[in-house]
Amino acid sequence: MAPQPIPRDTAVVLKGHKGAVNVARYSRGAANYILSGGQDRVIKLWNAKQGTEIKTFTAHGYEVLSITVCVHFPDRQLCSNRVKGS
Repeated sequence: MAPQPIPRDTAVVLKGHKGAVNVARYSRGAANYILSGGQDRVIKLWNAKQGTEIKTFTAHGYEVLSITVCVHFPDRQLCSNRVKGS
């Protein structure tokens, strides 16, 4: 399957982080959600079609630099990370 071209139009703007956003992950398929993390030390779960915030995860002690969704677990667990010393 050939890669799809990157759209040049803005579909939706996600507003809610305080500071820079370092990472965003988009889930394709039936779920259609976005996870974002940034300098404000939170991870946000967004509805990708509507651009609305679904949930904020606040337990991250440092700025968020990486997010991974583990799809092999039944409840699709989320993992986040920062680089040590940053």
